[in-house]
Amino acid sequence: MPLNFLRKWRKKSSVPPDYITFVNVLSACAHSGLVEEGRYFFSYMSKVYGVEPGMEHYGCLVDLLGRTGLLEEARKVIDEMPMRADVGVLGALLGACRIHGNIDLGEEIGRQVIELEPTNSGLYVLLANLYARAGRWEDVANIRKLMNDRGVKKAPGCSAIDLEGAVNELLLEEGLIPKLKRYMLKLKKCWIPLEL
Repeated sequence: MPLNFLRKWRKKSSVPPDYITFVNVLSACAHSGLVEEGRYFFSYMSKVYGVEPGMEHYGCLVDLLGRTGLLEEARKVIDEMPMRADVGVLGALLGACRIHGNIDLGEEIGRQVIELEPTNSGLYVLLANLYARAGRWEDVANIRKLMNDRGVKKAPGCSAIDLEGAVNELLLEEGLIPKLKRYMLKLKKCWIPLEL
């Protein structure tokens, strides 16, 4: 699909594909699992169009390789980048490590991302989830302690419901159960049984 898009672009447009075009093409490859196509476009963009890969392109390539389980290749891409990988690129590999159960690599990458963004609660949670998946509960507790020691708070879960024209937000830290009971009573009043 991305290849067809670029072919049509070349035939119908006098404007060459640019930096953003290739971010989108590589992202499409990542979300479609098109490994060979993604590798091709990554090299094609600079060889044919002179678009040098930037952080976003590397992030898409690492995401593609990680999603398909090619974790060592994704790691190699990061190691060979001409610039230092940012949290987005490293986070893509960390997420893939969690999905594919590569605890050792995930732990290494997790420590790096936390060092880069020590106040980003999502990164701690991702690393804790990696440990939890492996049954390493002591490590999960250590990550939670580290968050607490650093004053990093996880953002509460939030849901919204529209009842009688008013949007009501439910935050986990706000005493969710009593609110849920009140909303369930309102929903029951709004319920109209369907007759078949």
